[in-house]
Amino acid sequence: MVLGPGFDASSDNMQNVVSKIGEAIGDITGSELGSVSGGADLFGHEGLASAVTELRGNVEKIVQMLQQDAKSIGENVAGAAKDYTESETGAQDIISGIQMPGGPW
Repeated sequence: MVLGPGFDASSDNMQNVVSKIGEAIGDITGSELGSVSGGADLFGHEGLASAVTELRGNVEKIVQMLQQDAKSIGENVAGAAKDYTESETGAQDIISGIQMPGGPW
């Protein structure tokens, strides 16, 4: 955990968030609508068939947008977690190298 003035960060918690983002987005595919397609012969009306096709296309676009956003956010959080871990390791290395008279504390 990196500690700073009023700021605590846990790289483990951040990695957990990345994992949860991946799981959540992985479950959203829009595939449930994939099997809903057809023309007027299936729906009885061409207008309804057209509306369902439009809805399916819109859902697919939204799912793609969510997946892209989640990927970007996940990459950013993973990068921040890596930076925090490296910073913490570097600080620990410096502190462990300090020789204090009468120490270690």
